[in-house]
Amino acid sequence: MKLFFLGGSFDPPHLGHLAMAERCAGRYDKFLFIPAKRSPLKTSAPVADDSQRVRMLELMVAHLPHCSIDRYELQAAAPSYTLDTVQHLQRTYNFAELHLLIGADQLATFDQWYGYQQILESVKLVCFHRGSGTNISPAISVNFEMIEDFHWGQSSTAIRNKLKAGDSSAADDLHPAVYHYIIEQKLYS
Repeated sequence: MKLFFLGGSFDPPHLGHLAMAERCAGRYDKFLFIPAKRSPLKTSAPVADDSQRVRMLELMVAHLPHCSIDRYELQAAAPSYTLDTVQHLQRTYNFAELHLLIGADQLATFDQWYGYQQILESVKLVCFHRGSGTNISPAISVNFEMIEDFHWGQSSTAIRNKLKAGDSSAADDLHPAVYHYIIEQKLYS
């Protein structure tokens, strides 16, 4: 069984996250989105609460077969370490071949991740190019697959800032159901 997974704050989940899953379609038996309680490399907690972030993910992936949300990190103590999540996935999906998706920008700081050597021994890294002009070199020697022709320049932070400013172009970066949920719940305003 091939299991692909993408972790993150998903605050909010955007079309770039969705495009990563869709880009890997046909390569996995199961795809998991794993929202973090709090990333150890971020200084602040997510703006939306856990249940809101899960609901936005559910709305975004409802149409995707074999995709689901794993709440492991939300139920564990913060901060959320990828190594703990990898060990959880190994216990839950015994013989699965694990593929961790990350943005190419994360590759440059991968050596700062807690237990990064153990992560590398347990997963195959699939790195996605984040935007034009980005030339990322890994901080360590690591074997990974780079998806070069993937270009997504927006971040959740930039989208939150657009929403806070009342900029309706944020809708272009979000699944319609997610955008409507955000407006309905008055998130990020």
